[in-house]
Amino acid sequence: MSEAKPLETDADGGLNALYRRYAAWLNRRLRTRVGPDDAADVVQETYVRIAPYADKGILHPRALLLKVALNVVRDHGRRERRRREHTAHHTQEVDLPASSMKSSWLRL
Repeated sequence: MSEAKPLETDADGGLNALYRRYAAWLNRRLRTRVGPDDAADVVQETYVRIAPYADKGILHPRALLLKVALNVVRDHGRRERRRREHTAHHTQEVDLPASSMKSSWLRL
């Protein structure tokens, strides 16, 4: 059995204590993956996502924070990829009617 103690839920505990104790550590870990500016955003999003669970007695906060943060990074990557694909697809759709319209104008 683990010697880990659950995070306390009093006024100085919970999400506030979790943030004060691990935010800098998490930020340092993420800087190598996403850069300093994006790392701060990922840390913030990570704490937003774990907020509902902060009072549930987290036994391994670092593991949870890192897992959630990496999921945030993956989600962001997927959203960016979908946005680029959508933009490329939409640009192609817009170009087709424009070229068809141009050729129809040339025929007149």
